[in-house]
Amino acid sequence: MNQNAVVVPVLRLRRDTAGWSYKIPSNAVCLPGSLVIVPFRNRPTLGVVWELRQDDLAQEQISQVLTSAPLVLALQRQLIEYLAEAGLISLSTALYVWLPRWLRSLPLTKGVQQRLRESTDGSNQAQQAILLPGRRPVQEQLLASRNPALLFSDVTEAQLQQNWWNISTTKQSLGIGREGALFAPWHNLQQLLIVEPEDISYYHEQTPYLPLVAVACELARINRITPQWRSTLPTVVAQTVWGEGARGNDLLPESITHLDLQHQPLLSDTVVERIQTTIQQGQSIVILHNAHDRLSKPNSSGLRKAVLGVQGITRTLQQRLGVSELPNSIIIGTRAILQRPYTNVGLTVALNLDQLLDTFLFPEQLHGWSDLGHLFRYSGHCVIQSHQPEHPLIQALLQKKWSDYLIERVLARQTAHLPPFCQQLVVSIKENTPAADELYLKLQPLVAEPWQLSYPFQGLWRKKEYSHLMLTAPLGERLPATLRKALVAVPSPWKVQRSPWHIM
Repeated sequence: MNQNAVVVPVLRLRRDTAGWSYKIPSNAVCLPGSLVIVPFRNRPTLGVVWELRQDDLAQEQISQVLTSAPLVLALQRQLIEYLAEAGLISLSTALYVWLPRWLRSLPLTKGVQQRLRESTDGSNQAQQAILLPGRRPVQEQLLASRNPALLFSDVTEAQLQQNWWNISTTKQSLGIGREGALFAPWHNLQQLLIVEPEDISYYHEQTPYLPLVAVACELARINRITPQWRSTLPTVVAQTVWGEGARGNDLLPESITHLDLQHQPLLSDTVVERIQTTIQQGQSIVILHNAHDRLSKPNSSGLRKAVLGVQGITRTLQQRLGVSELPNSIIIGTRAILQRPYTNVGLTVALNLDQLLDTFLFPEQLHGWSDLGHLFRYSGHCVIQSHQPEHPLIQALLQKKWSDYLIERVLARQTAHLPPFCQQLVVSIKENTPAADELYLKLQPLVAEPWQLSYPFQGLWRKKEYSHLMLTAPLGERLPATLRKALVAVPSPWKVQRSPWHIM
């Protein structure tokens, strides 16, 4: 037998494939992780050597070895294998997702070719990754002295390339981003910090469909480090959801007032008076307005009123204050305004909490609770408004039992083994009950403890009716190979998703 290279092509292949065996040119040196060009489906294609093995399966030869040293390290290949297994996709698709776009297809640019000719061997300098939910200019400025590699989608292509290569050779020890930081070529990752973790399903061009938090945990496990979490939720809640390494915000405002929107408008006399008083005291005001549903709740007559957006609220507030433009001390907007800290804040206002009070989706509840946590960082007065003064959340805030309320809700989910305290796979199709029953009968014999399969049930998603089958298991349980094979083979229009937030 000859020693051949098992190559995974960099393509979005639908089939659940692993790799193909190729002969190694006699004058070439390649190792697992090397980037190569191979003939695949009658055309030259980029690929990564996954392993070297003795076999007689190779019919074709590697056309060119672009990097004799590994470009994709063993730890990185483990993460890609996890993406393929957990995302129910081919290894080729997972590799395509992990690699940056300039290393996915031919021809390679001259700049990339030059980079590949340079040494890719890294030092042993310790590296740190910080995952943020979005750009945070203030935090980035604080870290500027450490020259962090920014890995967000809005960074220029040239800068992204530079940062990717610098991380791969440990020339940069700190990287900040979201998906870009998860899929960066970390050479010696020693610390992973997740700021305001969002346990909503992450997807890259719809495949794989994975929770961002789950991928971060796997990245930490592979690198044998303990992830650290920073949240605006109370510490006891953050630790229950994400583990002992989590730190939260245990502060509450000096005083909290609730205003009943059933009897007064969004910008009531009380709110306007407090804003005027705060301005006179030379302090800032942060006003949060999340009008997700642009219509109010039905009143006793069944009528609904249009809810003002941020611009409408701004104009109304200008009129109430008698100014042509709001002073800089008034910050008003949706949750995006919470992405930066403010100083000298004397008043915070949550204009309407009904969206949070009415949702049953746990990830959306986490978002809403985190938004309130942002407001509670400021020690001044807080005004919260809703149509539901007797809601348990409102009462908990007024009685300064915010942590007790949250931990009770979280522990109830934990006891019931609901997400994020379990893992789920959901197979969905637009309303088609016979097809759902047929798939249920096909999958049922393949499901064994601790996995459980639900009977087909219906649910709305984006105003369309779907039939769902749900597989659940405790955290950390691997999907049996036979069941994974059956799920990967599920044909279109079925869609297989892992922990989709709209089902959670």
